[in-house]
Amino acid sequence: MAAGIWALRQGLAAVNENDSNIGNNTLPPVFERIITELTMAGGDSDTNCAVAGSLLGTLFGYLSLPPQWVKDLTHRDWLLSKADAAIYLITGEGVPYAPDQDPDNLVDGGKGPMSKVELKAKWASFSQSCDRRTRKYWEEIEELPQYS
Repeated sequence: MAAGIWALRQGLAAVNENDSNIGNNTLPPVFERIITELTMAGGDSDTNCAVAGSLLGTLFGYLSLPPQWVKDLTHRDWLLSKADAAIYLITGEGVPYAPDQDPDNLVDGGKGPMSKVELKAKWASFSQSCDRRTRKYWEEIEELPQYS
């Protein structure tokens, strides 16, 4: 939380320096500088930057993200569709979203049923893992049962 507050204060200071910066190309360097400084500070930097990035994103908007961070973002379209869905669910505005039509909301995440071969492989892996863990437990307490 402290990292997020620090980042937000840095962002607000940048906005206060020049209110005309919002929405133009001078904000991506500010966003990048703040997040980079926070990353380089170490600690739990992924969490700190996630909180700070959320707050800065709320303050500056999507267009303030450094273009080089966005252009090759894996699953960019999926992420944007989730953001659109959140906006629609919160405000009722934007691209309509139907949760019951979203494959990500299905129990299997939209992957569909497994084939018999996949199911057998998963079951075999699960059984082997249980066997290893059970044997390890019994070995640790030195009471491994002897079967005849």
